[in-house]
Amino acid sequence: MRRADVDAVAAQPVRAQTVRARVDHRVEVVDQVRRRGDAGLGARAAPLEPEVAGAEQRGDRAGRLGDAAGFRFDDDPAEPGVDGEPQQAAAERRDGAGGHGPQPDEQLLGGVGGGGGRRLEPRQRAQAGEPDAVELQPGLGEIGARDLGHLEGAPGVVVVPGVEPDHAAGAGPAGAAGALGAAGAADRLDLQRRQAGPRRVPRDPRQAAVDDQADAVDRERRFGDVRRYHDLALGITRDGGVLIALGNSTASTAAVTVNASSTGANNLGIYGATNGNGTVTINTGANNKIAVSGDNSDGIKAFSTGGGSGVGGAVSITTLAGSDITVTPNSSVALESPAAFPRGFGIYAGNAGNDITINSASNISVTAGAGGQVFGITARIAGAVAGTGAINITSTGNISASGPGGATKGILANQTNVLDTGNVNVTSAAGTTITVSGNAAAPSYGIFAFTAGSGAVTVTAGGNLTSDGGGILTSATSGGTTINNSGSIKDLGTSNATAVLNIASSAAGNISAGTITINNNAAGVISSIGGLSSDLAIGATTAGTGAITINNAGRITGTLNLSGASSSTFNNTSALSWHTSGTSTFTNGNDVLTNSSSGLIATSGATTFAFLNGADNFTNAGTLIIGETAGASALTVTKGSGTMTMNNSGTIVMGSLNAGTTTDGQINDQFFAQASGTAFVASGGSRLMIDAFLGNGADQQTSCGSTPLTYAGFADCITIGASSGTGTRISVNDTNSAGSGAFNFSGTVMLDGTSGSAGDFFLSTSDGNVVLTPQGPAIVKGFTQYQLVFDATNANWDLVGLPTGAAFELSKITAGLQSLWYETADSWNERTSWVRYHYANGSMARGWSLWGKAYYGQINRDSENTLAVLGNSFTYDTSYRQNYGGLQIGGDFTVRDGNDGAWLFGVLAGYNTSNMDFAVGSDRTQISVVNLGAYASYMMGPLFADLLVKDDSTARIQEAHQLVIHVLCEIIEAQLDKT
Repeated sequence: MRRADVDAVAAQPVRAQTVRARVDHRVEVVDQVRRRGDAGLGARAAPLEPEVAGAEQRGDRAGRLGDAAGFRFDDDPAEPGVDGEPQQAAAERRDGAGGHGPQPDEQLLGGVGGGGGRRLEPRQRAQAGEPDAVELQPGLGEIGARDLGHLEGAPGVVVVPGVEPDHAAGAGPAGAAGALGAAGAADRLDLQRRQAGPRRVPRDPRQAAVDDQADAVDRERRFGDVRRYHDLALGITRDGGVLIALGNSTASTAAVTVNASSTGANNLGIYGATNGNGTVTINTGANNKIAVSGDNSDGIKAFSTGGGSGVGGAVSITTLAGSDITVTPNSSVALESPAAFPRGFGIYAGNAGNDITINSASNISVTAGAGGQVFGITARIAGAVAGTGAINITSTGNISASGPGGATKGILANQTNVLDTGNVNVTSAAGTTITVSGNAAAPSYGIFAFTAGSGAVTVTAGGNLTSDGGGILTSATSGGTTINNSGSIKDLGTSNATAVLNIASSAAGNISAGTITINNNAAGVISSIGGLSSDLAIGATTAGTGAITINNAGRITGTLNLSGASSSTFNNTSALSWHTSGTSTFTNGNDVLTNSSSGLIATSGATTFAFLNGADNFTNAGTLIIGETAGASALTVTKGSGTMTMNNSGTIVMGSLNAGTTTDGQINDQFFAQASGTAFVASGGSRLMIDAFLGNGADQQTSCGSTPLTYAGFADCITIGASSGTGTRISVNDTNSAGSGAFNFSGTVMLDGTSGSAGDFFLSTSDGNVVLTPQGPAIVKGFTQYQLVFDATNANWDLVGLPTGAAFELSKITAGLQSLWYETADSWNERTSWVRYHYANGSMARGWSLWGKAYYGQINRDSENTLAVLGNSFTYDTSYRQNYGGLQIGGDFTVRDGNDGAWLFGVLAGYNTSNMDFAVGSDRTQISVVNLGAYASYMMGPLFADLLVKDDSTARIQEAHQLVIHVLCEIIEAQLDKT
């Protein structure tokens, strides 16, 4: 058995006694109240009602608190419970005022209608000289249940149990029914005598059900279990404190159940309030569930008004594990008894300017019918007097709020007192969920934290928050705002109103607007429900908002709109990245966007970083990916007045599908950062990774274009402002790696700047495809080497295709081959010269002769070639040394004719080898030659004629000739094309 304890503590001792009344019983309340009532008391309660939306006027639950005059319990302790068959109960009046309607105190309380067990009646006035005293019967030390029928309370204390269908009939003569007052949840202070009606079915008043529990006043006697139900707990005082405490239960079962009929409305589970500065404390204990049904109904409600001139007392609500709260609408389609702004709360606490503390371990589910707004947990300070009240909300349970009326809030912390200096703190614990849904016309929010005073706002989100409107909305004045996120925050993100995080601050008098800090921790996720990088992740669009700092160590997906803030600082240290597309707008002040060495910023599609006025800095020390999805991507940096400096010591990757490990292999990504006043400063390990087509046709890309895809598209492309610094290494991925290179003397534009120097961008042998040539670092493809050159005339850095040194060396092989041919020919020439010598001397032998020659030689040649491209001169040293050697043999036959002439006929053969070693590098050409030939000579006196037919044959020589011819043709054709 669990008990519901209702404690009301008097604010002032009378006759050296403080009255404590405790009631413990179980009751199910069916259709407790039907409609909102008397508007005459609304002026006091109104400031404590929660705000629904920024521009909405507040509707009040009228008559919520009045002047709580003294009351007494009037009950027959001999018959505290009712059991038995249903019967009709007549209206009755206990102590004597007659049948002419309610007395003044009764009118203040209003009427609820129907006969009741423990009714409230006007108190007996104290004796002269004892104003506002508490009169107790003799024998206070041991007051039994029967004595409650004669307990009279002072103005400081009133304890009112809730409506109980199982109740005892009154003991006095029946009186005429008083005029019916309103019967809404707002009218709990306006209780009249109850009249049994068709909605309440009293049971047999003579079947007692009082147990033998402890005392009902200071000695702890209580009502016990009555028909297995729990009462609605209701505590009201003026300046006294209210304590409502439910004992712990071992299992999570229903402790308070309020069931509405099909059209029931305005019901409450637990309610405690003071109309002055008394404190209100509600503790549900563990495993005590609260279930309330009916339109515009609440689970737990507590507030302290301050009486119109005070700050009210501190309000504290604590729910423990297992004490879940469920609020549901009635079963009808229509919204019954609607207020101006119908709404329902899981937990609500309010005062005028004192502390409000809510510690909820409950799983809270609040659902509204047609047109209703709902709130999971709400705290509101709404006075007009100076106070130091702080709002502290901690939720360690799950919250679900669904209201088709819109403006639904999972947690609402609303401090509207401009004179209050207290802070607003909201925490949702790790492992919890907040799920909110409402009407898109009036966006819902998972957490709404607001202060109109000078205090700070802090929101700590540790669980998962999902909203079909906005995620977290905060607003402060001169106090700072801090959002700490270690969970997942997801919402609609399609407008400024539905940004995942929506923050604002404003100046207060001559005090500037407070600063805003957003810490998205390592486990934090900020994203729209759809996960689109073009949705709005963080918005600070309210004009006059203070400086904002965003520290991202987790994952942010979406854009920023910080246009209302005075300045901004975005520090990204996350390898999980800021993923964005579309337009992100920064402030009119000074903006600093820093991607640290461990950070990753990834864009996709058409993305714009809109820096407005001021001196702005974009520092990339980590990885910046332009195009993290397949297809063309472009990042455009725009600038208003002022300056924009991009400092790069990290890596800019032009397209990557693997978080920057490699490029995406697509030549369609662009980076535009050439707005007026912009500069690019390189330092440290500044690097640029791009894709380029190294092959025929790449010379068509003569600019980067001014908008996406307005260029030839043979390489990723970048535009920058004035370039300076220690230089940026460019890593080029060849998308034509399987194809051949091609000479390109006009160049492919890779970077377009407004000014710079040749060393600002360079190729590096740190990349595997770059080698160091005498002409500089180059990517070599066959006889073409691609080099990055600076076109000073246009301030461009172009990739040009030049002949390699080997191409020029091939032209020198021809000379080497000629040397070998002449060496073999010289052997024949020496033979014929010798024969002619003997002929002239008359000593020429006749017949056959054999001859042979072995030879070796070396030739050193110095040569140089020069090529001019885009104002850059490239020199090639083609000097070489040629070694050669071989053997030549032959045989010939001599014969004289009748005219004293002589003939020589012969054949020859030989083998030759030669090495050409070039002065630059380790290039060497080895040539082997086999030759066959025939020769003839005729000699007559001083005259002679020689004929030589010789074939020097080798595959290497043929290849060499073909290569030389091919290369030379390419060079000639390329030059002709330029003319």
